[in-house]
Amino acid sequence: TPLPATLQAHKPRLEALFAWLVDPCMRFVRKHCKELIPTSDINLPFALMNIFESLLDEFRAEPCAVQDKDQAVFVDCAFAFSVIWSIGGTTEVAGRAKFDDFFRKLLDGKVDVSAERTDVDLGPGLEIFPPDKKFAKPLLADGSVYDLHFDKQSMGWRNWLKTVEVAPLDKSLDFQSIVVTTIDTIRYRFLFDLLVGHGKHVLFGGPTGTGKTVYIKQSLDAQDRASYQNIQSTFSAQTNANQIQDIIDSKLDKRRKGIYGPPFGFKAVIFIDDLNMPQLEVYGAQPPIELLRQYLDHGGWYG
Repeated sequence: TPLPATLQAHKPRLEALFAWLVDPCMRFVRKHCKELIPTSDINLPFALMNIFESLLDEFRAEPCAVQDKDQAVFVDCAFAFSVIWSIGGTTEVAGRAKFDDFFRKLLDGKVDVSAERTDVDLGPGLEIFPPDKKFAKPLLADGSVYDLHFDKQSMGWRNWLKTVEVAPLDKSLDFQSIVVTTIDTIRYRFLFDLLVGHGKHVLFGGPTGTGKTVYIKQSLDAQDRASYQNIQSTFSAQTNANQIQDIIDSKLDKRRKGIYGPPFGFKAVIFIDDLNMPQLEVYGAQPPIELLRQYLDHGGWYG
């Protein structure tokens, strides 16, 4: 997607941020962190660009909603936020603590830039290219980098817990329906709403019983029913590709011959729970997941 016209002046800065931060952070995650779900090297920068692009609504507005004096801060902070939740977002708790320490040092210029560095192992031959201009808005020391949200109103960093008002629990709710507001519910809900609202695909991964389904259903239930249609399904060991195709097709309207989609004026959000459950076939593939992969890559399938 092309950069908004008002962001073109900051293209050299974006290129400098990519050259400075992406390779060192990628190397650090590969060397020192364990991922919950293995990712490919191309996937992490792609996720970074998805998050960053989704944060640029103010630059797409006519006229631009970001004042000239704030634009450099916006670009730097939005980019750093995107790095944290893409390249640094796939690791587990111990890895996050390591990435937090490394990323802060990298932004502060406390990592040796030479390929022969001895302070942190980033593998052979990696030279770091910090830009001439320092990072515009240093990260707060309030918790880890994962505890910080880039607040567009104040053009600064805020702890996630300070971004919402915590309402008292509704005493009429059943016990199993109560969702207690925590830093996890706030930040994962924000990321989910941000990406889904901009047409990006989202995969929530983690151990069983950590609230992934609750976060997603809470967000889906809060969507504007006049604009969004949500289609939900759960995979099991017996799920096959034909079943999931039939389930999704049955919830869509026929636009014209061979073309299906949500009702006009609506966007469809498809939520698949327990994605890893289908049994492996003889060659080790999971056909329902391969069908979804085709949809994500090509936007549909043949009937």
